[in-house]
Amino acid sequence: WGIGATIGPLLMGYTLTNNGSWNKGYLLLGILQSIVLLILFLTLHLWKDNKKDETISKEKPLTIKRTLMLKGALVLLLCFFCYSAVEQTVMLWCGTYLAIHLNISEELAASFSSLFIVGMTIGRIVSGFISVKLNEKRMIRLGSSLMLAGLFIMILNLGNIVSFIGICLLGLGCAP
Repeated sequence: WGIGATIGPLLMGYTLTNNGSWNKGYLLLGILQSIVLLILFLTLHLWKDNKKDETISKEKPLTIKRTLMLKGALVLLLCFFCYSAVEQTVMLWCGTYLAIHLNISEELAASFSSLFIVGMTIGRIVSGFISVKLNEKRMIRLGSSLMLAGLFIMILNLGNIVSFIGICLLGLGCAP
């Protein structure tokens, strides 16, 4: 996921740098996604599991209503909504923010917006190792702290390099 999501902004930056337009960049990304879809469709038969899993529970699955009544379910959904909002906002607006707020070229902004996803990918790899030592609460607190640090660095506008570090910290914070 991280590699594929990183390629998008880099490819868009490359297209813009080489006298392309946003339209050409989106067309190229659409073609690549169509190729991935075609590969998945052609290999669909490989995904079927012919073995019967005898460990499957005979219990009826929970309904949505019963699931929402579980202790902490609503809080968990709210937290997931907030996290998703942060992630999507950064992915959608990072390039625009960099171009307008830091006055860097659109090409460079598109390329450097991929630093968020690079940070998230590296963070998810590292989180797997750290999770052996830290429990869930500490992982979430660590991630939240990194996200806040990255956000404040971005708001302070201490220069391009420091802002790029802020983007990476935002991504690292989203990882856990």
